Amino acid sequence: MKNDEFKISIKNGEIVIAILLMIIGVFFLITANNTIPENNIAGQPGIGPRAFPVLACWGLIITSAVLIISRLVKSKYSGKVKIFEKEGMKRVILAVVGLIVYYFVTPHTGFIISSIVYLLFIYWVSGYPNKKLLVLLAVLVNLIVYFVFQVLLNVPLP
Repeated sequence: MKNDEFKISIKNGEIVIAILLMIIGVFFLITANNTIPENNIAGQPGIGPRAFPVLACWGLIITSAVLIISRLVKSKYSGKVKIFEKEGMKRVILAVVGLIVYYFVTPHTGFIISSIVYLLFIYWVSGYPNKKLLVLLAVLVNLIVYFVFQVLLNVPLP
C-alpha cells in the first residue's frame, strides 16, 4: 500500500467514525428525551435529570459534524500518522498513572485541590508552554466546575 493510500484511508476512517458517533449521539438524544423526566426531583420545571444527557448528546453530535466537515473540506491529510510514537506512548502512560493517583488522592484532599494538581500535571505532560497561563487555567476550570455543580446544580463534590 502506498503512503498516499494510507493517508486517504485514515481520512475516510475518521469520517466513518464521526458518522458512527453522530448516529450514537442521535440515538441517545432520542432515548434521553423519551425516557428521562424533564422536571427536577420536586417536579418543578428547571434543570432536571435530562439536562446533562441531552447536553452531552448535542456535544457529541456537534463535534462529530465539525469533524466530518473539516475532513471533507481538506483536500489532503496534512498530519503525519504516528500511532505508536515513543514520546506519545510515554505521555499516555503518564496521564493514566496520574488519573489513577488522582482517583485515590481525591477523597483525602478534596475535589478542588486534587483537581488543580491533576490539571497542572496533565498540562505539564501535554507540554503546555505558558506556565503562568497553565496555573490560571487549572484554577479557572476548577472554579467553573465547582460553581456549576455545587452552586447551580446542588451536586456535592468529593
